[in-house]
Amino acid sequence: MSIGGVELVATATIVFDMGFKGIDALDKEKTLVDATMTTVFSIFRGYIETMREIEEQLQIRSNGVKFDDIVVACGSGGTIAGLSLGSWFGTLKAKVHAFCVCDDPDYFYDFVQDLIDGLKAGVNARDIVSILNAKGLGYAMNTYEELEFVKEVAAATGVVLDPVYSGKAAYGMMKDMTENPKKWEGRKVLFIHTGGLLGLFDKVDQMGPLVGNWQRMDVSESIPRKVGIGKMF
Repeated sequence: MSIGGVELVATATIVFDMGFKGIDALDKEKTLVDATMTTVFSIFRGYIETMREIEEQLQIRSNGVKFDDIVVACGSGGTIAGLSLGSWFGTLKAKVHAFCVCDDPDYFYDFVQDLIDGLKAGVNARDIVSILNAKGLGYAMNTYEELEFVKEVAAATGVVLDPVYSGKAAYGMMKDMTENPKKWEGRKVLFIHTGGLLGLFDKVDQMGPLVGNWQRMDVSESIPRKVGIGKMF
């Protein structure tokens, strides 16, 4: 498929095994505790191990293909910090590109640096991740073009992006590829879909006219709602 003049030639699905095997390059004893009482090390472990599993899958299934760049949405900073460190300390050495959906790049560079320093990793955030602004109108706010892009990708590939995180990141990536073709020319890029599909529910009224022939589905309640008892639907 072609979107905005950029040709998408393949879609890859990565199934993540979050089994923690340990991170040899980092000091497990020197960790910080954030406001939610979760250690910084614990936040990073899954994403660092994710990079290790991507490396393993490439060795097994890719016939020598190697990713030059990894693109992902950024909403808090933990994901990009973990992925960046995992790529930096691993064998992949792919440059991580983060498209932030709130705040601004400088805020996230500082935030990621604080997390990296807490792990005593000894690297500079700006050396291992490139952060670009993709928030558009603001967090969880969408332009017509962004929603149209989400629809086009779903129709062409079957991959459903969300309008808050992955949709904005992918839209920002394609926009940057169109505006700066030399930067991406000849490079193999892995876009990691980090979820967030429930954000589509809030966009029904905006997405409806884009989708065309559709209708709401009435779901009958098998269990009557009782006062004081919440239900998911």
